[in-house]
Amino acid sequence: MDLTEIKEQIRELQEGLEGVSHVMQDADGNVFLSGAYESVSDLFLASFELDNEQDSQIQAREYLVRAIEACRTGAMMAPADHDQKGNFWARAAQLSSSAFEIFGEEQDITSAIEYCDQALRFLHSGSEEYASVLATQANYYTLRFERAKSADVADLTTAISKAELARGMLSRAGSSALLSNVKRFVHDVS
Repeated sequence: MDLTEIKEQIRELQEGLEGVSHVMQDADGNVFLSGAYESVSDLFLASFELDNEQDSQIQAREYLVRAIEACRTGAMMAPADHDQKGNFWARAAQLSSSAFEIFGEEQDITSAIEYCDQALRFLHSGSEEYASVLATQANYYTLRFERAKSADVADLTTAISKAELARGMLSRAGSSALLSNVKRFVHDVS
């Protein structure tokens, strides 16, 4: 895709978002908007790679922040018994982690860790989803330890603890694919 096509797709998505963003006022609608904002962010990043214009990078960051906020809003709006509430928080964590990977701002990885905590509050303890979020959170703690300016050994200790807990849960549940990834993670950080 060339720069002209990317800019045209950005324009079309922005126009579409203007038309629906005020209509999407429930939890599921906000999570839907989150995905659309993320798509616009990805297109601005692709544009930045081609034209190296700082404005494209700034716009990419702005739309990724909108994606995170829409997902967070959807998670907060969902009733406590909503079957996807924990997944909405996990998605907000994933988006925040992506922001950290792309832009390197420490607050993003800290937010990802906090959103995982929220996800864990609403997922069924002992489920594969719960164990997956624990393992992901362990990874986020490790990332923060390795790459953040305020690295703290406590992050590494917490990462190992959460990964081992996730490994135990997955062993009991018999989830072999995810379990092998967690075992590899625990081995790598230990």
